[in-house]
Amino acid sequence: MITKKIAIICITLVFACCAFSSSASAGPLFELMAVGESQKEMEKELDKETKAYKAIKRAIENGHIKKGESADKIRKRYGAPVITLSDRQYAEKWVYKPGYASYFDGIKIYLFFDDDKALKGVRVMSGAR
Repeated sequence: MITKKIAIICITLVFACCAFSSSASAGPLFELMAVGESQKEMEKELDKETKAYKAIKRAIENGHIKKGESADKIRKRYGAPVITLSDRQYAEKWVYKPGYASYFDGIKIYLFFDDDKALKGVRVMSGAR
């Protein structure tokens, strides 16, 4: 499932591409402005990702997130995950990562939920392999 953040970034990039292709009459300044706005939106989304990641990490370290908590409560309290995936063992797997991390470097937190949207497990990945 694509999250709202990824959808916003994609829409922004499409807009920037459209602006680029129709810029023959608008000029290079319009192109640069569109790219600049696109980059600002991406930076905002990356900051939100990092903020949610840090909030979840702190809550786990302090024991504030417990098995059985509802997905809605966690989302409202700590922010939305970067992405929500299906998992063989669980109904949903949420992924939190800082904005500066890639999906491949291993720095992320997984939250696992059952069919009733209750937290069943947590896995913290530090990035060290």
